Formats: sequence, C-alpha cells, structure tokens
Amino acid sequence: MTEMLIETVASGTASAGDFSKALAGKTGSTQHLQVKGKTKDAWFAGYTPEYVMALWMGYDKSDKEHYLTGGSEYPTRLVKSILTELDKQDSLVQSFTKPEKVTAVPKPIVLPEIKNLQASYSFGSISLVRGKLTWEGSTDKRVIYRIYRDKAGIDERIGEVEGVTEFTIDDALFRSKRYYIVPYNPLTKVEGKRSKSVQLTW
Repeated sequence: MTEMLIETVASGTASAGDFSKALAGKTGSTQHLQVKGKTKDAWFAGYTPEYVMALWMGYDKSDKEHYLTGGSEYPTRLVKSILTELDKQDSLVQSFTKPEKVTAVPKPIVLPEIKNLQASYSFGSISLVRGKLTWEGSTDKRVIYRIYRDKAGIDERIGEVEGVTEFTIDDALFRSKRYYIVPYNPLTKVEGKRSKSVQLTW
C-alpha cells in the first residue's frame, strides 16, 4: 500500500507541490451538486514515517454561492508546505523502510510494441538447419514473448521466451512458414498487441 501511495505522490493525483522526502498519500474530491464544474470538497490524506495527516478544504455550508474553484491539488500543496516547514525545524526521514516480513509488490509490466521482426537461418549441417527469429522488444526482463506460426484456422503457438528477443526454430529446413510475436504479461495474464508476420523462406 505504501509503495502505491508513494507513486501517487510522485507522479499521480498527489504530485502537486514540492516535498522531497518520504510521503505517501491519496487525494479526493467531490463535485458540487448545485454549480456545474465546481468542487464541493477536496482533500489529501497521507503519512510520512513520523506523521499522519488529513487535510480537507471546503465550506461548512455548501450552496450556489459557496464552492471551490480548484480540486485536490490545493490541500496537497498545503500539506507539502507544512511538511517542508516541519522538516526545517526537525529533519524528517528521507524514505520509508520496508518491514522485513513484508514482500514488495512487483512494479507493473508495460508490454512493448514488437518491432523489426526478422527471420533467418543458421546452419550446423544439412540435417541441422535452424530458423532464427529476432525482434526489438522491452528492456523489462519479465516480459514473456510468445511465438506463433500462421496456420489455417487457429494459429499455432510454437513456444515462448522470457526476457530475451530471439527464438530458435528447430528442424527448419525447407519449411516456408510465417511467424509473429505476441508479448505477454505474466503478472496480469494478458497478451499485448501482436507483431507483423515475417516469413522464414529457404
């Protein structure tokens, strides 16, 4: 939870304002029911290793004359300003410490667009001719690449590799076939966009 809320502060809805040390949190807002496009309530709730805070902005009585013109970035900025002043008085902790028995949540995998798929042959002997597929993918070594062969009806998945961008096709002599690559996310169990097909031709 802390890792997710740190990311929210770093690059999400709670990124407004400046505070360079440990902070995790979440913003929120509600739409004004009587004034279209305006905000009724806005807040930031979060914590550092030393403090827990929740800051709300709004009116005790909310009507057509009482509303906010901005959203949750205002309480977020105010919280960070308060923490900055506290840090000047008594230096706050730079980063959170993960408890020993807690397992970190894996970072999300972003599936790449497969580019520059190439097919070639490698020769050992006349009876040992292999096909080789190479492509450009992701620098994330967790990405799995599934290799498919074009086939009438349902295409055939002939293999997969993890974290590398090449695949060897055994016994490829005199086989003129078309192949394509599909990236796969093992965390979400979802396939990405397939590459263009390439032909392995003798």
